[in-house]
Amino acid sequence: MKIYNVKTLLFFLFLIFSCENNMVDPIREGTAEVVISVASRGFYQFLIKFGDDLYYPENLTEEFKVVSQEPIPVNIKFQLLDNQEDIFQPAPNDVPVFLIAVPVIRIVSIEKI
Repeated sequence: MKIYNVKTLLFFLFLIFSCENNMVDPIREGTAEVVISVASRGFYQFLIKFGDDLYYPENLTEEFKVVSQEPIPVNIKFQLLDNQEDIFQPAPNDVPVFLIAVPVIRIVSIEKI
C-alpha cells in the first residue's frame, strides 16, 4: 500500500510542476512619450518612454514617427512581450553601435495628448 501512496504522490507532483504558466502580462496604460533615438544619419528608432523605462513598440503607426527633437506626449495602452530589441547610437564615424536592449511592446491604443 505504501508503494501506491508514493506513486500517487509522485504523479501529482509531476502534474503540478509540469503545468505551464500561460498568464499573459496585463495591459499597462497611462501617460507616456514617443521619443526618438538616432542610430546614425538617416536611421532612427522610435521608442516609448513610460515612467523611467524605455520600450520598443512593434506596431507604432507612421503618425507618431516624426523626426523631431521634442518628445510626443501620448496616452497609451500596451502589452509587454517576451522579446527585446537592440537600440543603437552613432559612433564618431556615424556607424551604428549597440547601446542597450529594451523590451518590445504591442500597442493596444495610443493617442496624442
